[in-house]
Amino acid sequence: MSKNIRIILLTAAVVLSLSGCREKSTKSADVIIIDRPTEETHVRGPQALDAVSDTKTVEMGDKSYSISISRTPADSASMVTDAYGDRYFDNRIQLTIRRSADSSVVLQRDFTKHTFARYVDNGKFDMSRAILEAVVFDRVDGKRFRFGASVAYPNSDDDYIPFVVTIATDGTMSIDRDMEMDTNGATDSI
Repeated sequence: MSKNIRIILLTAAVVLSLSGCREKSTKSADVIIIDRPTEETHVRGPQALDAVSDTKTVEMGDKSYSISISRTPADSASMVTDAYGDRYFDNRIQLTIRRSADSSVVLQRDFTKHTFARYVDNGKFDMSRAILEAVVFDRVDGKRFRFGASVAYPNSDDDYIPFVVTIATDGTMSIDRDMEMDTNGATDSI
């Protein structure tokens, strides 16, 4: 009798172990294993913001003006490196304001991050790691054109310094740090 019990127990153990294997193989087919991303997944080659340009006509009193803004990546001598070791081209932004009536130039100027360097406390913001991100038309303010500009760390939403660039119809320009955040979203950007 004890021999029969052994055979029954052995048979039950084999059946249970085989059914356990079948269940495991079914479950393992549903499991997908992916590697965790590491810092090595960062792109190491030079990156650049898209080259873009925009032209618009604005009214100041009874006169029309054409405003053109063009952003292009600067040459390879103007590169910065972010905290991950990724390299980025800095940008050069050309701003041209023309009187629509006779196409005479009010202002034609190239901006780089160095245009804004004297307005930055280098102890709090490292300009050697920053790029000129944008110059955008904001609005006509009396007899002046008002633009927003920003210098930023590449690939960062929080680390930037905003500026206000004001240009009169005689071409004189002033630059100030922008201490007010504009959240109305009414600006055109480049």
